[in-house]
Amino acid sequence: MGVRQLNSRLRERLKRPFGRIVTGREAARIAKGAAGKVVAVGDVCSHVLISSGLTPHISIYDRKSLRERINRKIVELIERAYKKRYAIRNDAGTLNEDAVGLIRDALGESEGCRIEVDGEEDMLALAAMMVAGDGDIVMYGQPHEGVAVIVAEEGVRAEAMAIFEEMGTSTGAN
Repeated sequence: MGVRQLNSRLRERLKRPFGRIVTGREAARIAKGAAGKVVAVGDVCSHVLISSGLTPHISIYDRKSLRERINRKIVELIERAYKKRYAIRNDAGTLNEDAVGLIRDALGESEGCRIEVDGEEDMLALAAMMVAGDGDIVMYGQPHEGVAVIVAEEGVRAEAMAIFEEMGTSTGAN
C-alpha cells in the first residue's frame, strides 16, 4: 500500500476550503436536495446530516473532532445509521492510497456505508473528491467556520487529483 504525505505548500493550500462554506442547517438542506450521492467526511458533519434526517451514502469518521475524542452518542448515531462498515488506517497529514479505491467502490454500491478511520479522516475528503461522480456532493467540516460543500464535476476531480499527485509517496504500513 502506498501512502501520500502532505508537504508544507500543500498543507497551506488545504487550509483554504474547497467549495463553499455553509452552516450545518444549510448543509442538510443542500444534501436533501442532492441529485447525486452524498459523502460526509467527519464525525460532526456526518452527525449533523443524520440528525437532520438524511443519511449520507458514505459517512467517513474517526471518532474525533479537532483531534479530541468525540461524544459517544455522536459515534453511536453514525454507527446505527448503517449496516455496512469498512475500516481503514490513515495517519494525520497523509492519504492512504487504498482509501481512494475504497471510496470509489463504496460510491458504486447501492447500499450506503460508514468508513471508520483509525487515525485521521481529514484527507479522505480529497480522495472522495477525486472519485465522486458528477452531481455527487462531498461535505466536510471546516474547523470554526462551518461545512464545506463541494459538488463533484471534472474540475473538482482534476484539482483534487493534482494535489494528490503533488503529495510525496512512501510505501509501507500506515
